[in-house]
Amino acid sequence: VTGVQTCALPIYKNILNAACGPAAICVQTSGPATVVLRNLSINLAWFTGNNPLTGIGIAPISSTPVVVIENVRVEVPAGFGISNVGGQMVVRDSNFRNCGVGVFTQSSGGVVIENTVITNSNDGVGINLASLSYVTIRNSNISQNINGIVNTGVNLLVQGSNMSQNSNAAVEVIAGVAMIESSVLSQNTYGVYADASAIQLSNVTVTQNTTGLNNVGSSSIVSLVNNRIYNNGANGAPTSSVYQK
Repeated sequence: VTGVQTCALPIYKNILNAACGPAAICVQTSGPATVVLRNLSINLAWFTGNNPLTGIGIAPISSTPVVVIENVRVEVPAGFGISNVGGQMVVRDSNFRNCGVGVFTQSSGGVVIENTVITNSNDGVGINLASLSYVTIRNSNISQNINGIVNTGVNLLVQGSNMSQNSNAAVEVIAGVAMIESSVLSQNTYGVYADASAIQLSNVTVTQNTTGLNNVGSSSIVSLVNNRIYNNGANGAPTSSVYQK
């Protein structure tokens, strides 16, 4: 794939690819490329095989492509809506439901998710990287999952988003860094679950959770003092507060 490739077909069926596994779409590039996937509906609920499925797989052969995913609707029970193991990725104006993981990334390339709804999945967004990477989630609704966002090992920025009614944690950060701004974390078991992590909160509402803030081990949860943490079963508390200048 070279240059810009745009795909705007209505539906794909399962195909087997060695890099992506069973996937509706597998993006593989062997050089610099920009790939655009737009206006797609992918429903793999009919598949009854043993292998986890992937709606859209990103597994470049070499180099790091830029993959733009716009206005897609994906349902992959027990599988991945998106599995990204090597690309810079932008996901916008999309909907993922009834997935094992709505959007999963192991890519050291930057990832942006915006104006997207992820519901009824095990993990809404799964991030798993040991190396430095950046993931931004803005203006999105990640609700009614088991976990809203699970971040392991990267720098995560969440802005203007709603993470509510997740049966475990709205945002769980394990050995990572996260900044949460202007967002709502409500009606979860944990609003924020920090495990060996550093988290900053600014203009965040944390309410009606079983536990608002949960700090494990050596984690830090820093409040910029403008947050609303109230009416939880146990509110929890930031490890420190910093006044804005």
